[in-house]
Amino acid sequence: MFSTGQNLLVERERQRAALLTWETQFLYWVAAGCRSADTPLLAESEFGLWMHHKGAAVFQGAEERVQIEREVKEIDAVLLPMLRLGRKRSTDSQETVHAVKSHASQLRFLLSSLFERLASLDAGRDVLTQLLNRRFLDVILSRENRLARSSGGHSFAVMMLDIDHFKRINDQYGHQAGDLVLQHTAMLLLNSVRGGDYVFRYGGEEFTVVLVEVDLARAQVIAEKVRERIAGEAARLPDGHEIRLAVSIGLAGFEGHPDPMRTLERADKALYRAKEGGRNRVELG
Repeated sequence: MFSTGQNLLVERERQRAALLTWETQFLYWVAAGCRSADTPLLAESEFGLWMHHKGAAVFQGAEERVQIEREVKEIDAVLLPMLRLGRKRSTDSQETVHAVKSHASQLRFLLSSLFERLASLDAGRDVLTQLLNRRFLDVILSRENRLARSSGGHSFAVMMLDIDHFKRINDQYGHQAGDLVLQHTAMLLLNSVRGGDYVFRYGGEEFTVVLVEVDLARAQVIAEKVRERIAGEAARLPDGHEIRLAVSIGLAGFEGHPDPMRTLERADKALYRAKEGGRNRVELG
């Protein structure tokens, strides 16, 4: 699911940073007295969501991934509850904090090992934008649909996004400018969603985003954020000229249907309505 070379290194460092961020939150929680209400579960962190969704799909069958799942479960289900129950016994708490740090160190090692497996692989990407290739979309939707149907608390949403009046951009500024606009849009999309979400170039000027573990209300907030960011950050051409962009977005949330493509189809129909309704808007499917 990653391109080789620089993008692979960036993703590895992004997840190492996410793990470090959780460790910092954990230490603050310990310093605050290990209150039950705000327990920093690793599985619910940026790193945990990434590993449960994208990491599980990319590293399917890897022993290191299974070990990471065990480490996360040990921290969340054993060590953190021990800290909550024994927070008044400083000696025991210190030993448990040390154990958590030891598990986190092991997680960093396992994460590095996983990425080394991909270092010489081309996992399939769109050459122009470096986004995921749409040929992986069916696999990802099937997996998220299966997770959603087997877990009452899990859900996902699909965004279909189209650059408004893209043909006009090509006609007025040329195809090289059109390519720069696609790359610019891809970058903004990646920077507007979480590490565990999936961003695809669907074809032409269309993009698809699979948002994991979100309800429809949260997904709508993310979609509006994407729309506003793209509208607010112009694409700059080599000659200094700026092109203001707008996008139409169709959004659909998982509704329990066993067909994994049903959510995508609803998002696609919503995208059509967004374009027919005036463009530069988010339409729900």
